[in-house]
Amino acid sequence: MVERNSKPARVIPSLEHKILLIDGSIFIFRAWFGWPDRFMDQQGRPVNAVIGFTDFVLRLLVSHPEQMIFCFDTSLFSGLRHQLDPSYKANRTLPDKSLEYQMNSCFELIEALGLPCLKSYQYEADDLMASVQAQWYSAQPVVLVTSDKDIFQLLRPHDWSWDGKSAGLSGYEQVRERWQIEPSKMPELLALCGDASDNIPGLSGVGAKTAARLLNEVGDLSSLLDQPELILKSTIRAKQNIYHQIQAYRSRLLLNHQLTRLYPDAPLPERPGQWDITAIDSDRLDSFVSSIPLLGSQKSFLKGLVL
Repeated sequence: MVERNSKPARVIPSLEHKILLIDGSIFIFRAWFGWPDRFMDQQGRPVNAVIGFTDFVLRLLVSHPEQMIFCFDTSLFSGLRHQLDPSYKANRTLPDKSLEYQMNSCFELIEALGLPCLKSYQYEADDLMASVQAQWYSAQPVVLVTSDKDIFQLLRPHDWSWDGKSAGLSGYEQVRERWQIEPSKMPELLALCGDASDNIPGLSGVGAKTAARLLNEVGDLSSLLDQPELILKSTIRAKQNIYHQIQAYRSRLLLNHQLTRLYPDAPLPERPGQWDITAIDSDRLDSFVSSIPLLGSQKSFLKGLVL
C-alpha cells in the first residue's frame, strides 16, 4: 500500500535502464480482485482496480526503467483464439460495466503519462508483447512483466520475466529448470497437458511433468503426431495410453497448439523512443487525478509530474 508514503514502497527487483513489456490487463484484474471495493468515485462507481493499478504503475515509474510498453486485452471473447475455438476461456465471465469503466480509466492513465498503450480487438496482450519483442526489440534484452506462464515461450537467454510481485526476476535458465523444458517449447507442453485457466483440455493423465518428458524424449509435438510409435520407445510409464490418445486426439492437439502459441505479427505503431517526463500530457493527467479519488501519496506523486 502507498497510503502513508511519499512514493510506492513495496520492494521490486532492479528494473533501472531495462525495457519492460507489460501485460497491463493482468494487473488491472489483480487490483480488481485484490483491492477493497470501498473505493468509490463521486458518481458512486467502484475505482479499486484503478487505484490498485495506479499503485503498480507508480512502483514501475520510480524504478527508472528505460522504457515501459503496456499491452492490454480488448479482444475479450471475440479475438483470434475465440474464432479458432468458441470454448476458449468459456470458464471466465466478461467484465461488468463497473470494471469496463475502470479499465478505460487505466488506459487513460497510461496515455496521459505518455507511455505506449497497445490494444487490439484481434490479439491478446501477450501476443502484443510477442510482437513488440520481435518487431521493436529483436536484438535487445527485455523484461516480460506478467504472471501468465504462456509468456515463457518468448524468453531468450538474455531476457527476464517478472510476475509483478516477486522480489526477483526469472531468467531463461530458471524457467528451463522449473519446467524441465526449453522455454520455446512451452506452447507444445501446454497443448499436451492443457491449460485449465484458459479452458484448454489436455490429454487424460498427462500433466506438465509428463508432457515435458514426452517432448524431451521424442523431440517436439510434430514428431509425436507424425511418428506416435516413438512414444512406445520412451521410458514413460503410461506410454501405451498416451500413444492411443495422441492418435485419437490429433486434431484437438493441433488446435491446442494454435491456442497456446503466441503470435508475433500483430500490427504495431511506430517504435517509441525512450520515455521521459516531457512525454506527459499534463491536461489529461490533471483530469485523471481530479476524477479518481486516489490515495494521498498517489495524488501527490502524479501532481508532482505535471508541475
